[in-house]
Amino acid sequence: MICEGGEKKTLSLVPLLSNLFAYLNKLSILSQDYEGKIKMKQWIGRLFKMGATDELTEQQARQLHFDLESSYNSFMAALPNADTLFIGNFGDCGIDILFCNTSHI
Repeated sequence: MICEGGEKKTLSLVPLLSNLFAYLNKLSILSQDYEGKIKMKQWIGRLFKMGATDELTEQQARQLHFDLESSYNSFMAALPNADTLFIGNFGDCGIDILFCNTSHI
């Protein structure tokens, strides 16, 4: 999982979280104030303020992990039909991302 013994370098995290943020913005079932969008935007802003080779502290890594988990849980709660989902691995850092068939959304 990201940041739990995984990747903590800004250079690796920014593109992953930016892509996740872009995918979340494409889902019409998620409101503009959806927790995941807000949290990812905040994390991307924090990471852009850091140097490319800087790493998250253990506390920051735990917070990012918590924010991703809580965003995932609220995402699952927002889904109208969970049987249209499959899970795919996103990059080499071990992030699992849910994709859904948006033709039903």
